[in-house]
Amino acid sequence: FDREKGTVYYGEYPITFAISTFQLNLVELLCEYDADLNVCDCFGNSVFHHCVRVDSPEIFDGLMNLWNERNEKDENDISFLNEIKNKSGLSVLQYAVELGQKKIFDHILEKMKIVGWEWGDVAFYAYPITEIDTHGDN
Repeated sequence: FDREKGTVYYGEYPITFAISTFQLNLVELLCEYDADLNVCDCFGNSVFHHCVRVDSPEIFDGLMNLWNERNEKDENDISFLNEIKNKSGLSVLQYAVELGQKKIFDHILEKMKIVGWEWGDVAFYAYPITEIDTHGDN
């Protein structure tokens, strides 16, 4: 809800409405009836962008499970998220930065980490930050 403009933004589709109102059970029901997970609204925001907008790791995980089931993907592979850009050219992770949604940003980044090695309580992780690092050609 934008108090200054007096508008409400739910994303134009039943599935994005369900995401925007934190109704994972409705998202799952819509998917049972073949709701399209590839929809984008007039701003180019995907269902994953909407999870970022509402800062909901729980719905993000639910959508990832549904996405992976449909596309027969490994549940740990979320690299495709870097390819989904909205009309502003923002990936899902960049959108989290743009909106200042720390909870979902941390959640997505944690899922993107690559384990280099672990030894007891000590570990080395690499985080692919090409989507948020603007140094260089960007």
